[in-house]
Amino acid sequence: MKVTVCQIDPRPSEVEAFLEPLARHMQAEQSEFLLLPEMGFSNWLASEKPGPDADALWAEAVASHAHHIAKLGALGAQAI
Repeated sequence: MKVTVCQIDPRPSEVEAFLEPLARHMQAEQSEFLLLPEMGFSNWLASEKPGPDADALWAEAVASHAHHIAKLGALGAQAI
C-alpha cells in the first residue's frame, strides 16, 4: 500500500493552493492512503484566548472543514 503523509498550511490564502498539487502527487504516486493532520483546514483554535467571538471562530472552522473534506474524495485515495 502506498501512503502519502503531509502537512497543510491552514491559512485560507494557502489551503486552496495546496490541494491541487496534492491531487497531482496522489495521482502520480498512485497513493492509496492519505494521512492529513487533525483539524488541518483552519487555524488552530487553541492558539487564541477565548473571547466573545469564540463561537464565530468555531463555526468558521467547522464550515472550512466541511468545505474541504467534501473535496477530498476527488484525490482518489481509498482512505483518508
